[in-house]
Amino acid sequence: MTPAPPSRLLASSYHTPRWLLGAAFVSAAAMKMAHPRDFAEVVGDYGIVFDETVFATAIAIPLVEAAVGIGLVLDVRGSLAAAAALLILFMAVLGYGIRLGLEIDCACFGFAGRGVLSGGAGAAIGRDAALLALCAALAWIRRRVRRTDGRTDDGNHRGH
Repeated sequence: MTPAPPSRLLASSYHTPRWLLGAAFVSAAAMKMAHPRDFAEVVGDYGIVFDETVFATAIAIPLVEAAVGIGLVLDVRGSLAAAAALLILFMAVLGYGIRLGLEIDCACFGFAGRGVLSGGAGAAIGRDAALLALCAALAWIRRRVRRTDGRTDDGNHRGH
């Protein structure tokens, strides 16, 4: 049996983690969408957005998360960068909460300790940092796959 070519191994190491990352974003969005008032309370507790926009923000965040997650699953251009940007934003907000001494459950994957991955803002920053590292690894793998397949970074084949 002949071993798979390097580009095939790289491609398989790109697809599965990307699908899992996308599923994580969709799952987090679904949990927030299932309890919009609870999530709006969490958003409001940070004091970052105007009171008039708290509920709209609490609706928009999971919609964006879901769109990014679906984009990751479907490998839509820009979705990996959007995921990284969201994770950086989430870490900044969590850091802001820690800096202010807020004791708020981030509601990343559920509410009030009932979440799948509850554990406080510090744990959420750690999770987000790990997911951000996964985004960086996936971007690196994608570039390597395209180079070994003879494609440019924009997905076109060289020489065409």
